[in-house]
Amino acid sequence: QSADITGELSTDECKRISYLCGALDLDKFSTDPRGMLQSVLCQMRMDYVFLMELILKIKRYDLLREVLSTNKSAVEGLLKNGHSVSEYRVLMADVSEDMDTENLKSLTFLLRAEMRFLNVYLQSFLDVVVELEKLDQLSSEKMDLIEHCLRSIHRADLAKKISHYQQTDLIWLPCLTTWHFKCFIFQ
Repeated sequence: QSADITGELSTDECKRISYLCGALDLDKFSTDPRGMLQSVLCQMRMDYVFLMELILKIKRYDLLREVLSTNKSAVEGLLKNGHSVSEYRVLMADVSEDMDTENLKSLTFLLRAEMRFLNVYLQSFLDVVVELEKLDQLSSEKMDLIEHCLRSIHRADLAKKISHYQQTDLIWLPCLTTWHFKCFIFQ
């Protein structure tokens, strides 16, 4: 079924799902996005519920219905007992969806000092996120830099999402439930 799904996804959607799965080599997606995603999915040996969650997170409800024979509310019901996809990664993927080309240019300009040694072409916010993660400048616990940069490029709406995540995450940290343990697996 994952082969049927990858055939229906755009390059950006393939990239988003791979990021949600924890992939840090998104720059290889430009040559064969579907093949790379298929490789990531095979390496994970994921279960059916995880696949449904990934499709839900990228908001492809048509694929839930037509390929996986379910719907949004059924999957949300299954996930009430716990998520497998990192909330941090979902947040970064959602912020990426809200960034346009001008925002990306402004952001990369602000981050040029942190990324001065990189010889990569950054096509999306997720590319920036992955490179900052590799440099240990961004993680689920270390988000101040990206929040500050988003405020500097006048995207206070996105900075508020990050701030809200940080405040919510601090509430959950003392209580390491099974749900939280599952989330940390994919960060």
